[in-house]
Amino acid sequence: MKTIVKITFLIALLSSINVVHSESEYHSNKTIRIMTVVICQQDNFLQTILEPYLNKNNIKIEYRQGHHSEVARAVNNKEADFVITHTKVKKLQKMESKGFLNKGQELFANPMAFLGPKDDPANISGLQNPVQAVKQIMESDHCFIINGNKRLAEIQNELINQTGITDSCIIQSDKQNDAILTDAFENNAYTLWGFHPFAKRGNDNLLPIVIPDEVLLSNMTGWVVKGTRQEQKANELLNYLTSDKAKKLITEFRLNRYKHIQTWWIPH
Repeated sequence: MKTIVKITFLIALLSSINVVHSESEYHSNKTIRIMTVVICQQDNFLQTILEPYLNKNNIKIEYRQGHHSEVARAVNNKEADFVITHTKVKKLQKMESKGFLNKGQELFANPMAFLGPKDDPANISGLQNPVQAVKQIMESDHCFIINGNKRLAEIQNELINQTGITDSCIIQSDKQNDAILTDAFENNAYTLWGFHPFAKRGNDNLLPIVIPDEVLLSNMTGWVVKGTRQEQKANELLNYLTSDKAKKLITEFRLNRYKHIQTWWIPH
């Protein structure tokens, strides 16, 4: 019986030593735990933007990524020091209002893209006005497919309404993601979807056309989690991400597959 008690005590002692060592390493290595939605780390975007700052300040990052619900869970469990999601995610907005997060700052915006035939028969490439783009699609002999995603459908329908055109080929679809891409290709039509997920799919059948209008940009916010050991360092990192140097790197970044298309914008 005494032997069992001694072994149990020894295991407990060793476990406590490991925990202390882990926490000590967390401090001494200046490690900041970052949790973001997936597109922030697509093609190492965030890693590229942070690299000069980390090297200069000898700081290490523990990167994690996931759905915005997983980001919220990491905040709730204090498993992250700094998080980034789309600005309009209500879970994170509520966490800020309840005091789990310091006031967030909008950092960058990712675009939606018109996706259409490779030869762009409606000639919308290079346009700066999405309403004009939709107008030219509707005046052409090619259809405009409404994405089954509710938010994208609302944007598309609003753009259609602003053209003032009522007689054209509009296809209301309940399909999303790869399915909507297949429909657009098979119908020689145009549609609208996020540029990042499209690029990740690696679809060569359609031409992505990005028009950097506010209505087609989705802002993303960075928040510092309150009460973590690295809260101060996370605040300093947030300050860097809003600096002119970081903004320059953000707007210069390109996805590997589309080096000619700007990938991120700075919110106004």
